[in-house]
Amino acid sequence: MGGVLTHLIVSAILLFMALAISKRWLYGLAIAVGQLLPDGIKFGITGLKIWSANPSAIVRDKLFWTLEKFGSDYHTWLNFGILIVAISWFLYYMGRIKKKEAEEINWAYLYLVIGIAIHLIIDILIIEKSYWI
Repeated sequence: MGGVLTHLIVSAILLFMALAISKRWLYGLAIAVGQLLPDGIKFGITGLKIWSANPSAIVRDKLFWTLEKFGSDYHTWLNFGILIVAISWFLYYMGRIKKKEAEEINWAYLYLVIGIAIHLIIDILIIEKSYWI
């Protein structure tokens, strides 16, 4: 698992790359959030549960490792994406949103998934020496 500084740096780089490619802040923000989301879920929810921001205490909690399995699984994000795309197209066909809005939602989710995939690849390649690097 790469540390928080590693993910923040990669997130900033991805944000600017997505902005250069798509010229849309929404897509840049989506890929940056995707880079931070898996660890944000694990540390955030576990930290709220035990009322601590101490990474050592958070990592020792059983909920952290349950969320680690959930958030580090590509199937979780693929299934979530299928749900998002299905809901956006359902809303389009029901006349609640325009086709352009449905397409933007789907593109934003694609950028989010790209950010998550890069996050998971970094976690595989970088064994963290501390919580920060």
